[in-house]
Amino acid sequence: MSKSSLFKLYNASAGSGKTFNLVKEYLVLLLNSEDFFFYRKILSITFTNKAVNEKKRRILKYLTDFSRGNFKDKNMASLIFSETGLNGVELQKKSLKILKSILKNYNSFEISTIDKFTQKVIKGFNYELGISNNYEIELDEKEFLDKAVDNLIDGMKWEKELLEKIISYSEFKSDNQKSWDIVADLQNMSRLLINEQNFSEIQNLDKFNLNDFNKLEKKLKSDFYLHKVKAKEIANKILKEILDKNISFLAFSRQTIPNYFKKIISGEIRNLFKSKIFENLSDAKLYHSKVNEIEIEKIEKIRTQIIKAFNDSKSHVQKALLCENILNNLIPLSVLNLLKDEIEKIKKEDNIIPISEFNKIIHKEIKNQPVPFIYEKIGSKFSHFFIDEFQDTSKLQWNNILPLIENSLASENSMLLISGDPKQSIYRWRGSEVNEFLNIIKSNNLFQCRQTTIPLKSNYRSGKAIVKFNNGLFQNICKNFAQNKLIQEIYKDAVQTTNTNLVGFVQIVLRKKTSIEELKDFYNSKTLEIIKNVISRGYSLKDICILVRKKKEGLTISKYLIENDIAVMSSDTLNISSSQVVNLIIELFRFAVDNSKGSKMKILALLLDLKVFDHCKEDFMILNADENLCDILKNQKIDFKLNKFKNLSIYEAAEYLIYCFHLGINDITYVISLLDFINESTYRHNNNFSSFLELFESKKESLNVISSDNINAVEILTIHKSKGLEFPVVIFPYADISINSDLKPKAWIDINSKQETNLNRAIINLNTDIKEIDLTTYQKHKDSVEIDNLNILYVTLTRSKDELYVLADEKLTRRGDENLNYFSGQIISYLKSIGSYDLEKNLFEFGFLQKKIKDEKESETLMPNATYFFNARSKNNIDISEKNFNRWLNDINVITNDGTIFHSIMSKITHKSEISKVLDSFYLQRKITKDQTKVFESKIKSILNHDKLKKYFEPESKLFNEREIITKSGKILIPDKLVFFERNKVGILDYKTGKKNDTHKQQLNMYEKALKNIGIITIEKVLIYADKKIEVEIFK
Repeated sequence: MSKSSLFKLYNASAGSGKTFNLVKEYLVLLLNSEDFFFYRKILSITFTNKAVNEKKRRILKYLTDFSRGNFKDKNMASLIFSETGLNGVELQKKSLKILKSILKNYNSFEISTIDKFTQKVIKGFNYELGISNNYEIELDEKEFLDKAVDNLIDGMKWEKELLEKIISYSEFKSDNQKSWDIVADLQNMSRLLINEQNFSEIQNLDKFNLNDFNKLEKKLKSDFYLHKVKAKEIANKILKEILDKNISFLAFSRQTIPNYFKKIISGEIRNLFKSKIFENLSDAKLYHSKVNEIEIEKIEKIRTQIIKAFNDSKSHVQKALLCENILNNLIPLSVLNLLKDEIEKIKKEDNIIPISEFNKIIHKEIKNQPVPFIYEKIGSKFSHFFIDEFQDTSKLQWNNILPLIENSLASENSMLLISGDPKQSIYRWRGSEVNEFLNIIKSNNLFQCRQTTIPLKSNYRSGKAIVKFNNGLFQNICKNFAQNKLIQEIYKDAVQTTNTNLVGFVQIVLRKKTSIEELKDFYNSKTLEIIKNVISRGYSLKDICILVRKKKEGLTISKYLIENDIAVMSSDTLNISSSQVVNLIIELFRFAVDNSKGSKMKILALLLDLKVFDHCKEDFMILNADENLCDILKNQKIDFKLNKFKNLSIYEAAEYLIYCFHLGINDITYVISLLDFINESTYRHNNNFSSFLELFESKKESLNVISSDNINAVEILTIHKSKGLEFPVVIFPYADISINSDLKPKAWIDINSKQETNLNRAIINLNTDIKEIDLTTYQKHKDSVEIDNLNILYVTLTRSKDELYVLADEKLTRRGDENLNYFSGQIISYLKSIGSYDLEKNLFEFGFLQKKIKDEKESETLMPNATYFFNARSKNNIDISEKNFNRWLNDINVITNDGTIFHSIMSKITHKSEISKVLDSFYLQRKITKDQTKVFESKIKSILNHDKLKKYFEPESKLFNEREIITKSGKILIPDKLVFFERNKVGILDYKTGKKNDTHKQQLNMYEKALKNIGIITIEKVLIYADKKIEVEIFK
């Protein structure tokens, strides 16, 4: 029976059971359908892999439980029975069939991150986009952009006009008391290219060249100096007028008026308007209290001239500041197009696509394609859509997926489900727009179909005291930000009811700062004190999470806790550079390059710390300061040969060190992570010590081991990474964040330059001067920043289940009032509103502390116990490959397995230059031996150099290795290689490593037929038999 389309909207506050409801909705769809493959028609999108895995886990667990007749989760079971009409037996049978179907077709179980789905769409359009089918995704965009900037600067010496422009810009900066170095400016400007909010503005710049920017620059510089001169003339004139009237500058209150004009004359035009006297010069008291009546009368007689001089000079100063602001960004902005050219070169050379470009590619190239064509390309057709965490969806992402949604909702039996919470929108810097979600909430007929809005207001996560505290705090915050209409709209429904028996506990600790160091000591010691108290009441270390805004805050606390024997898990403690074993390996790599005494001494210190040597550290270091490293190691019975070590590949060198120094015992997780990084990096970069060390230094801050949930350690997270998570105990130190703070904010503005160029948009730095120049732009940004930071506070305070601790600097104004520009000021304001604040107290508590009944199953293991053995292949002349391992386990036929490896290698190769690189990668991954490398290299070169096959491996060819073709019946065919000679004319290659068989030709015919059905003509079919000798058969 057909049903009309439906749009469901879940407005879900923190801890309100959103995931539970989404899983329930998904299960109801599956169980209400007679199609056991219905999950293929559902696309469920969220934003993190952790959320994807959790949703999949819950769905599969419920299906597993139901299939076994297990309905212990009464809340879920009762809802499923009610909304499907199934009885227990029917639910059991149907769940089992659906579960089996999903497990057999797991790739069609489409619950994914939005980035993964976007990548799938792009892969479907590789040919149309001219993108290689084996491209790699670049996640480290900072390094990628910095490399483009470096390349641009290196190439400037060949571009005279550009070089002169950069030199001129450096001189302008230097003349205006700014650093002449422009590298940082170019790097900061390059970040615009990966921010979706700048996408349309950057596109608009494409039509302008350096000449357009030169004209605008010339005009702005002229105006800048003109307005400074005009302001200076006005200042000189009014100061002369004051002196001519025999008025002493000392007569003016704090000399504010004369000092203002003096600064203009001296060229200081920044931060001139801070004094409150300038807010109303007409009524302000211009003179100080001890001035006599005669002086007062003189000042009053020229008040009108002073006001006019101030207003006229202010106008010129503001115009000069705006010109300077635009100029500070204009030169870096003018080279963005050149920078984009450098980026395109890097993308082509390294065969990569930055992850930030996925949404732009779809927006420009794919979004406007017919929807059926898009579905055909991606091999799926969806009628039901789930979009979770919608408040984090960027405008571009939403507009890209909208055509698919609208197409489905135009048909019957379709559904869109959106869930989110505007109070948890904290990714504006990544392109998300809270207004997108608010507009959907307000709209009643967005998709011309039935719409149901379901507010989830009950909190199932936090104890009563925590919910009550947060309700009161954010209601009070709304009153304090009455002028910010968007905050009023976001938080109007922030009050939650509780749906838990937990009592909950909140502790606020305020500290009057005497110094920054003293405040750090307070945060450290108080955090440790709280942790010890929590542990004494039966909690485990892993029940505790410390949330920080900045990584350096987390690092400070992490170091302190480790020094006090508290196990910590954080991005810093999990960073591979925190491992002494890793540092030893890296230092030995460095010694292989520079052979320096400094490296040698670091190596000896690490060997002593790791107990590889058993000596007094100080004595041993002194005795061996001038000795040769190899001699020292030989004396210590370490069989290490430096020359052999230097001649190994990076991966083999690391293995060799692990073997020589018996390093496989300590820090095993970190060592494995280092080996993984070596394996990955040497495939894409030069395989030598110098190149690897340079790469390691640039990436080491982001190289972390993957943590286990079973590790019993306090977790330290940034607030952004904590989103969507919950913890029994949350500690929030450094809770004195400014609500108005932002990092180097910029904004696009209109400029009137039509008489010089058609370039009418520019970017500026949003500093305090802009408040005087363009209040609308300044206020819009200020409102957005306030929302960002208050939402960060909301996310932080809603993570805890049992206990919440907030530690903050007591931010007060000079008059002793709370400073509402800070988190702590807002908390004090709330405490005052409920009559709990006392200036003499620094501790405020709500609710009660309770003991936790420890689960017997809880592990107290700090790190998992495991023993690993490393084999240095170069040491023992042994090669253990994945190929041989599979043979031993499965008794696989030799020809079949070699054929599989051969096909796998050929799927990575598009032309000759890639042969060595791909074979090295397979060798480093232990998939082939050294001897096999030579055999495969000879065989592959014979194929690529074959007279009949050369045209299939040209670098400029449009080709696809192992590309899926979906037939009309839904069957998936995968030819080894497709090469397009024209837009719709293709040649097919298939590799065979066994004996000749008639089915091989039949297989090619199947490929040809499938391609013909999608409008592609096959002009040639090629079978390549690559056993002991190369044989080629060609069919027309």
